[in-house]
Amino acid sequence: MHRQLLGTVCLRTSTRVFVHAKVFFSIGGQHFTGEPVQFSYMPDTVMENARDVTIKLHHRVGRYVQIHLYFALRWIMLSEISFNSGK
Repeated sequence: MHRQLLGTVCLRTSTRVFVHAKVFFSIGGQHFTGEPVQFSYMPDTVMENARDVTIKLHHRVGRYVQIHLYFALRWIMLSEISFNSGK
């Protein structure tokens, strides 16, 4: 079984895909303990179209998810964030 976080990112002049993400997990929503899943995105300054970004969550379990995104430019535009869990 694999778990992943999918997001579609739309780019404009002052927006870019985030350069780094940390994903934290919690059972009760109060404490996000343990090492986060970390993801670095290779910047693409040529293609300005929307694109899918996939972060593999490595079978981590949690009822609550906290995501820290680190900016590449001034704005990040996100849409259609989904979680897929399957075999």
